[in-house]
Amino acid sequence: MLNTLSVDRASTPRKLGALESSSPTLSTYADQIRRFSTRGPTEDELNKLLLADEGRIRVYYAPFEWVNPTAAVAIVGITPGKDSMLNAIRAAARALCTGESIDEALRQAKQTGIFSNMRVSIAQMLNELGLPKILGIHSALDLFGPRFDMLHPTSCIRNPVFTWSRKKQTWKGYDGHSPKLLKWPVGKRYIEKELAGELRGIPRALVVPCGEAVYGALRHLCAMKLLDGQRCLFGFPHASGANAHCQKYFSERFEQLQAALEKWAQQHRP
Repeated sequence: MLNTLSVDRASTPRKLGALESSSPTLSTYADQIRRFSTRGPTEDELNKLLLADEGRIRVYYAPFEWVNPTAAVAIVGITPGKDSMLNAIRAAARALCTGESIDEALRQAKQTGIFSNMRVSIAQMLNELGLPKILGIHSALDLFGPRFDMLHPTSCIRNPVFTWSRKKQTWKGYDGHSPKLLKWPVGKRYIEKELAGELRGIPRALVVPCGEAVYGALRHLCAMKLLDGQRCLFGFPHASGANAHCQKYFSERFEQLQAALEKWAQQHRP
């Protein structure tokens, strides 16, 4: 089973510029993913999903393009991390091998993979703000399980991005800062096209941005009049375990967040 992203490059590196105009889909990779090993993907298999490699930045395909048209809440991250990517690929492979459609494989992949290591933290904060009462559900954690019909989880860049850390000599998940998300043509294209299109398809859903890099992306869409800022829970922290200041940040902005949530409930709740 894959534990790290290989330092070796794929035999045919792709340039990042190719991602500035289009995004890949599961239809392109379904046959390959269906044949992946049971406990994969192995590093060789993962290299078959490598979309772009320019030395210090890599972008991989993972099946995250499914959009939930019935969502009442959209949670937005920067880009899927390694665990999310691997869990989604495995879920898609299982679904395809049991005869599920491409759309159903995508739905299962997103439900299984997205925010794999952050769900509990995200749900705890949404519970404290009172979202379950507004939605009529028991807990915000149900959004990732029995009430997934109410959730659209997504990212500024839906395909997993990794950057090379010279200090640690390893690949790490892209944090939106190096390169800057909105100054990077690939990132900007994903935000203005894919992300904006997804959120436009669920026009009344609450939008929960996880962290400051995502705030910047959503405020950019608001400035372009591609998103209504009153739908956005600006001030919600990034819920990663690596964010040591998450709870302090949340506490300092609690009243602001609760007021924004109540305003959305009055004006936009589906």
